[in-house]
Amino acid sequence: MFSSFRCGISACLLSLLTVSVSMGQSDPRPTAPRLLPSDSLAYFRIDDTAGYRQVLRESSAGRMAADPQVRPLVSQVYTGAQDLFANLSEQLGVTLDELLAISQGELSVALVPSDAEARIQRMKQTPADGDATETKPGADDESPEAIRERLQQKSREQRLTTRLSFGVVAIIESGDQTPVLRRLLETAEGQMTKNGFRRTVATEQDVEIVSLQRGNRPQSMHYLIHEDTLVIGSDLDSVRDILMRWKGSLNDDRLSANSNFTTVMSHCVGTEETRPQLTFYVDPYGILDKATAAGGGAGMVLFIIQNLGLEGIKGIGGSIFTGGKRFETISHVHLLLDPRRGGVLSVVRPQQGPVGPPSFVPADATGFMALNWEVEKSLDGARRVYDQIRGAGSFNEDIFGKANRQLKIDLQTDLISQLTGRFTTSNWLETPARFGSQVNLFGAQLKDPVAAEETLGKAMANLPDWNAEKFAGVTLYAGREAKIPEAMQEYMRSGQPHIAIVGDHLVYTDSRQFLEQAIKTETGNGPGSISNLIEYDLIAGELSGQLDGRPPFMFSFTRPDESFRAVYEMLKAPPMREGLRRLAENNPVAKMFHQALEDNDLPPLSVFTQYMAPAGSFAYDDTSGLHMASFGLKSE
Repeated sequence: MFSSFRCGISACLLSLLTVSVSMGQSDPRPTAPRLLPSDSLAYFRIDDTAGYRQVLRESSAGRMAADPQVRPLVSQVYTGAQDLFANLSEQLGVTLDELLAISQGELSVALVPSDAEARIQRMKQTPADGDATETKPGADDESPEAIRERLQQKSREQRLTTRLSFGVVAIIESGDQTPVLRRLLETAEGQMTKNGFRRTVATEQDVEIVSLQRGNRPQSMHYLIHEDTLVIGSDLDSVRDILMRWKGSLNDDRLSANSNFTTVMSHCVGTEETRPQLTFYVDPYGILDKATAAGGGAGMVLFIIQNLGLEGIKGIGGSIFTGGKRFETISHVHLLLDPRRGGVLSVVRPQQGPVGPPSFVPADATGFMALNWEVEKSLDGARRVYDQIRGAGSFNEDIFGKANRQLKIDLQTDLISQLTGRFTTSNWLETPARFGSQVNLFGAQLKDPVAAEETLGKAMANLPDWNAEKFAGVTLYAGREAKIPEAMQEYMRSGQPHIAIVGDHLVYTDSRQFLEQAIKTETGNGPGSISNLIEYDLIAGELSGQLDGRPPFMFSFTRPDESFRAVYEMLKAPPMREGLRRLAENNPVAKMFHQALEDNDLPPLSVFTQYMAPAGSFAYDDTSGLHMASFGLKSE
């Protein structure tokens, strides 16, 4: 019944437990943002995994998996996953079901800065356990071999210092599953000690901290279990500091007090009714800064990074909420930027503009996106940064020079200056259903389509592999068709690039079918516009409420039911089944899916699509940076 989301949770927990992490539950224990250091570099958190599993059961995907007509297929896939996991289960000492149930409350994993020098000193003090002692050339040895060895040794030390400058730490509330967790850890310890790891135990704040160190090598694991919560990490200090913050004996700054973190999260928390279950945060510049500070030429690298303006990326974070009364999901992503936006950030130039679909997007499209951007100002910013590095005039020559000479036009003057800054992409399903049947059409709105038609014709005449054709009065240019191996032609679509001016947009697609459908829609001979759909009205109607008065520079509309249609038709198509059968001969995962499809009749398409509802997304620009949000309506 719960198969559809168990595999995803399994992958997450497996990756976390491979690195090893563990901790307990207090009265009440501070949440992860109050236990992690303020300079944490990356962070992911599920606030309550047991509650989130229940939410997923009640979600559209969970209800679909539990549908009587779908359940046999899903159950067999999950049983196959259990069989694939069986060998690993014997090694771990827990079953797949037990592994998925270990986390009962908060689950968090973070990348934190680490004191590399302190870790190296501890490694030097650790017995080598039989490892060969590294021989170093004498300081007075000036032979070529000795010089080469000293340079290689220095390079190894720099790489080691960089590696040890980061630590991974995780917090997992295990609740009544702590006995299973302890069994898993005991099994892991047994395997590690067999492979040369040395186990030691220290006591801090009346709590045991277990450490496993592989001689004087960098591999290590440290963990504690306190009040049914596991804290585990690659750095002893990180694990110990979390315990001390928990106990109140370490009064340093926490992630919850980091102004960049709080600014990002304040844009992503949602309302009281839609408080997110999943959150994440990344400090990209902090990671770059830490990585380059320990390496050779760190000063030069940092100088380049700062001159590019990358320090202006203050942070990126987001959240996911599932299980509302009106919305199936709501997600947020916020990119925190320096208000000055210098260097490479000067190319970030969103602008206000219309975000509805162009008139050529057909009603049978699976979705579309509209984006407004200040193209010329963005190019000016890119030109300044590029020329600063490569020399004056390099941008125009390197980016446009060769193309201008081949096309015999000035791309910036004749084409780019004619763009309004409105860009669109629309999605459609090409028949018959094959791999690659989900096709796209990209559009750029033109100020003067007639003048652009003349420019386009002049440019395309200089490309010998492109041929001009006419369809419904529209001139289109077709390039060379992609070659597909004969053995794959039955189940893989072959693309052919096309360029045309449809309405007031310059468009590109590799699907002739989609281009013809767009032209027919534009000329009134197609299925009508996507904007006439009731589903589109529902999503567009939610936009103003979600934006709360902020003008968007991007909007998208998607129809999951139509997108799923391509997957469904591929699963039913004999050539696709045959392709899956061949793949299953040497791939156990493909074999599992193939067998499940052979043993179970695929329910009608409507059984699946009844659990799907339209979705949308939008983005806006404010003084703190760029914000993007997406939402999906709840199926009836």
